[in-house]
Amino acid sequence: MRALVAAIVLLFCCGPLPAAEDFGRLLDRADAIRSGDRARFEAALAALREHPGPASPAQRERLDFLEAFAEARQGDFPAAIVRLRALSASSGDPAMRFRAGAFLVNTLAGTREFAEGLRVLDATLALADQVDDPEVRNGGLLAGAVLYNQVGQYVLGRELAHRVAASSREPRTLCVARTVGLEAELELSEVPLRSLPFEETIGLCRAQGELIVAGFASGYLARRYAAEGDPARAADVLRGVLDSVEATGYPRLVGEIHGLLASYSLATGDRAAAERHARRAVEQGAGISYAQPVVDAHHTLHELALARGDIGAALGHYRRYAQADKAFLDDVKARELAFQMVRHETLQKNQTIELLNQRNDVLELEQRLARQAAANSRLALVLLLVLLASIGFWAYKIKRLQMAFRRLAQVDGLTGIANRHHFTGQAAELLARAAREGMPATLLMFDLDLFKAINDRHGHAAGDWALRQVARSCARDLREGDLFGRLGGEEFAVLLPGLDAAAALAMAERLRAGIEEIDTTPAGARFPITASFGLAEGRGASADLDALLVRADRALYRAKRAGRNRVEVERSPTPDAGPGDIPGDSSLAVS
Repeated sequence: MRALVAAIVLLFCCGPLPAAEDFGRLLDRADAIRSGDRARFEAALAALREHPGPASPAQRERLDFLEAFAEARQGDFPAAIVRLRALSASSGDPAMRFRAGAFLVNTLAGTREFAEGLRVLDATLALADQVDDPEVRNGGLLAGAVLYNQVGQYVLGRELAHRVAASSREPRTLCVARTVGLEAELELSEVPLRSLPFEETIGLCRAQGELIVAGFASGYLARRYAAEGDPARAADVLRGVLDSVEATGYPRLVGEIHGLLASYSLATGDRAAAERHARRAVEQGAGISYAQPVVDAHHTLHELALARGDIGAALGHYRRYAQADKAFLDDVKARELAFQMVRHETLQKNQTIELLNQRNDVLELEQRLARQAAANSRLALVLLLVLLASIGFWAYKIKRLQMAFRRLAQVDGLTGIANRHHFTGQAAELLARAAREGMPATLLMFDLDLFKAINDRHGHAAGDWALRQVARSCARDLREGDLFGRLGGEEFAVLLPGLDAAAALAMAERLRAGIEEIDTTPAGARFPITASFGLAEGRGASADLDALLVRADRALYRAKRAGRNRVEVERSPTPDAGPGDIPGDSSLAVS
């Protein structure tokens, strides 16, 4: 029955079926439409599975590759990864190993295994010289371009995409290469957006049946119009492709388009459409809380609830928005860190190889000197000193790299203060010491008010500048021994060992006032910077980091709700208070 259904579908959607012995022709057809029409591809794959004729080992490997593509498209990434690893390791055809490796790179990116994807990419590109088909080589370069874009290395992604676009004559390859290049150009913003071939690329992809790629390109075109201040035109572009996007069944793309439509509908005053698209984006984003469409959709639902006056729903959506935004920022940092890790690994590996080569060279010289007369003994001594100097030099270089990597793991790259991981580790030790010595310790959490508005109105460069200035302002007022860290986004924390709530309150007020006095003129625009603070004191058994974080966070949100730019103190809960209760006299507000 499955074979009959597949045959009927192929007969009406793809033309006459090849004869039973034409297994290769059916493979070519399935391969040609794999990323286009999903129904036709699945029908062709079903026919291949039920094909009665014999197939060569190479044809079975191609069928395995198509099965991996189908598994990845359905979201079964683990199964696809197992199949692709086997193909890339065991195939006797360098081109098939190259194709499997390139698709494995993309699949690992889909499971957020960016570091492993970068390692596989290096190994795959090393096979490029063994691949005769230039279009297969271009496919590997495109896999690298996509991965570089995903880890935020848009210059590298653009370079590979432009290389493929300049060398390929295959329309499908050109479609993907130009779309990846558009994404990089859009993120880099180094050329005028009007000069980029958005419409031409979308038309090329549609002509090739590449509906998924065309959908993403349409999203980039809409972002261009929105950046030019025309959200209505941006929404029109997306409404025109919505049906074809839904037909792909690809959750990431469907969520992307609905998320953008929600934002643009809200901007044009169509609240009903904004809510409909936002909820669809959230639905498609289930399981991928780190995706930008999910962040945008929760923000849109928050704005709509505020407009309706539904404060409870607005607060709920804002919390989900804050969680999604934090997950997105953490994911961005994780991708950037993966690139840095693999780059350091490669550098260390190359240096180790170079060091071994130098050692081998020196050993060869020593053997030669050993066979010479005693008159050459001084030369041997000189060479030995060269060896020791080389080892010392490279040991010094490797130690420097290790120290730099350790700093990368402990320090926030933007502000220069402790990152979240290092802060929590050090804070736990300081709290334990304070508990042993019977001293109080107070945790102070704060985040910048309306920080997203700064990014939206003045750009992310201004937002980054503001974060650095806030870190510098607070560092000037803190004591030696105080622990200061960035928890993520615009959220910071300070642990004040030895200070009770009253003393810490005075410190928090100094920090708050210092932030408020920051002059933003050097950033190229004038905008206010304020922060809301939450403060929680711990003594003895109550000096638990997780508990202090929860209490300080609770006070912080009260400060937000009370009007921002203020300090709220969370005192120790009463014994009969529930886990989520806040006693009426448990906080102190200071504006």
